[in-house]
Amino acid sequence: MFDPLLQSNSGTRGCRAFVCALTADNIRGGLPVHLRTYASEWNQTPNCKIWKAARATSAAPTFFKGVSIKGENGILMRFVDGGIAVNNPTERVLAEAQSLFPDGHLSCILSIGTGQGKTIAMAESSVIKNMISRDVQLTDTVKKMATDCEVVANDMSNRFAPHPGVYFRFNVDQGTQDIGLGEHAKLSELAAHTSAYLRLHENDMRANRVAAALKSTRPWATLPISDIAR
Repeated sequence: MFDPLLQSNSGTRGCRAFVCALTADNIRGGLPVHLRTYASEWNQTPNCKIWKAARATSAAPTFFKGVSIKGENGILMRFVDGGIAVNNPTERVLAEAQSLFPDGHLSCILSIGTGQGKTIAMAESSVIKNMISRDVQLTDTVKKMATDCEVVANDMSNRFAPHPGVYFRFNVDQGTQDIGLGEHAKLSELAAHTSAYLRLHENDMRANRVAAALKSTRPWATLPISDIAR
């Protein structure tokens, strides 16, 4: 199931998707690599196996090892979790959409967060030290990881404010602060907080609106991609 190449069926039909990863040797640059299910002339990246792309985008430091992927030039590059630099990839999605469909229109963007957390603290493990240049402070990298999601979300909310009914953001804001990335035993607790969040009248109404927007073949709100992408 996950052994085929990402772009083995990259025709013009079907859903196009990508995941973000970072090259382990250039984390300081903070520029994500898009591992795509389709060919692109913009920022070309390796056409690797699906399982390798999944490994790369989920290789969170201190939890999982990075994965080596051979580029088009035959050189092996080591990739780690793109969340170090891009925890909220909405801006990247808009950039991809503009590249693929420069004259296209947007009708619905759905952004789902993993819950608002508190300030993150992380020990300076040897794994992290080897990955990050000596002149880059670990705390700066961790701080960026902690704030990136909501900074992007707020920017998107402001950008789409003149165009109601297009951008939807869901992110559990209570109860997730004390659930760490590795605490899989707390999944039931996380599910309970998520259910409570969705039961709120405002969120329930927004969920119904986004469901209708995603199903509709004649969206009630559209705007040119070029008007919103940067």
